[in-house]
Amino acid sequence: GLAARLFASEQSGSSGETTVKNAMEYLHSHYTQPELTMRQVAKACFISEAYLRKLFATHLNTTPFRYLTQIRMTRAQTLALEKLPIAEIAASVRYADIYQFSRAYKKHFGYPPSETAKIPDRI
Repeated sequence: GLAARLFASEQSGSSGETTVKNAMEYLHSHYTQPELTMRQVAKACFISEAYLRKLFATHLNTTPFRYLTQIRMTRAQTLALEKLPIAEIAASVRYADIYQFSRAYKKHFGYPPSETAKIPDRI
């Protein structure tokens, strides 16, 4: 009856959290793959892409793609602080085009990658 349904809903909630954690771990482990898709992430977690998006919205208030971008931009910022060449940073976070990478970086942080190491108080 009711107790079984409540138990089932508690279980699904906790499995949702576990699934989100698994998806996050998968993204952290595979963010360097140039053609990484959310379909691959969902498949690795044994769920649909729609459910993956729903879980990220519910538990993290973001999308899986935005989460992936956050991982890549955080890594890019670390490399920019190490004063690596922009082309090398872009390639390491899987942007084939340096200009596309620079635009994405500036959109994410509010300044271009070339200024990252010059202004440490922004970090």
